[in-house]
Amino acid sequence: MFDMCGLRDIHIYSFASCFSYNDRRWPVEYRKYQIITGINDEIRILTERSRIKEFEMHGFSQEDFTELISLLKKKQEYLLNNIETDRSFEWNATLNIIVTRIKQ
Repeated sequence: MFDMCGLRDIHIYSFASCFSYNDRRWPVEYRKYQIITGINDEIRILTERSRIKEFEMHGFSQEDFTELISLLKKKQEYLLNNIETDRSFEWNATLNIIVTRIKQ
């Protein structure tokens, strides 16, 4: 694919990153930002998927989506209200890829 685009000398670097809400190495405001954006993204995805009827055909009802979204909102509220005192452990991990090249 890269070759077809005229890219040469391609290098691909992969790296993983992880984030924990209770990692005190990060400022509180950044951790709050991650809680808000991360859980809001999960809620958005679930809301979009709740409109897909095939989920209900395989046993995941509209009520299940509603309950899961409600639980995520409660989790978000709890984490935001207890960010300084909560000692539970939860982390998110992502895989990232950086592609570098020389275009000729």
